Amino acid sequence: FDGDARAATPDIGADENTNPPPPAMTGTYMVKQDGTGDFISITDAVAALNLRGVSGPVLIDVYSGTYSSQVDLVEITGAGSTSKVTFSEHSGETAIVNGEDYGFRLNGADYIVVKGFDITSSTRDGVLLENGAGNNEITGNHIYAVGTSGNYAAIRINSNCDGNKISGNNIEGDYFGIQLYYADD
Repeated sequence: FDGDARAATPDIGADENTNPPPPAMTGTYMVKQDGTGDFISITDAVAALNLRGVSGPVLIDVYSGTYSSQVDLVEITGAGSTSKVTFSEHSGETAIVNGEDYGFRLNGADYIVVKGFDITSSTRDGVLLENGAGNNEITGNHIYAVGTSGNYAAIRINSNCDGNKISGNNIEGDYFGIQLYYADD
């Protein structure tokens, strides 16, 4: 810092990324563990949604298999009432989500649909909505053998999570079926 102006911008050896960002997602994407779909896991599809956002309705169509990781969803750029993100078991297939702490965790995520899955073996809740997750739909799932570490629920909705729709789920053998924790709407 001697006060002298530089003759040129210094080169620190880093390459500049001049590639445009990937386009926002819209339409149908397949999850197939055999590698013939767009993604091999649900978590790979979530990573793409977080990176790219959406510009219209998105269907994540999940084919048969056991998906052994927690599906963590946060707010997705572009998701809204006309641009919902639907995670659905493909018709005629059996997609099992063996969560870790949770099967699906919607952490502030809005306009998400979780439809038709077998959700099992999580140590806490099968599906958790928290931190303002709103306007979501949890429908037609079979949720069983979750909450293995204590007093947890198949579906738990925490405070400030408004406008969510829970319907047509088959819940078996869990400590709580559906737990609304200071939730309304």
